[in-house]
Amino acid sequence: MKKGLLIWIAVGAWLTSSASSVSQAAGPLQAARAVASRASTPSAYRPVVDKYCVSCHNERLKAGNLALDKIDLAKADNAEALEKVVRKLRSGQMPPIGSPRPDQATYDGFATSLEASVSARTAALSPSGGEGTRLPLPH
Repeated sequence: MKKGLLIWIAVGAWLTSSASSVSQAAGPLQAARAVASRASTPSAYRPVVDKYCVSCHNERLKAGNLALDKIDLAKADNAEALEKVVRKLRSGQMPPIGSPRPDQATYDGFATSLEASVSARTAALSPSGGEGTRLPLPH
């Protein structure tokens, strides 16, 4: 629960800064869906994962206890693993320093796509449909 809540908070901050075309009256679920529909789907980044991640994060090596070689990037069952990927990408930890990395636009696009997708799936799976799960923002 805490991991999902932290992702919601991070995605909420990101949505606030990047969803300027979404109506001010829209709730977080509508904003997440609007941004996700404009972003590339996580599945579109499969070649990036295969090129930069799978050499270490595969069923044989499972570096960091994470195998990405067969994971479906669009499947809701994988939300926990994909949240882990987002955290590592946003903190700049992966790929490790010294390893090849995609260009910054691809890197950021992939992280953004995963965030929006995981957020939308989490909201869709919550009993309230994502509504009523907002925390008050500090002033």
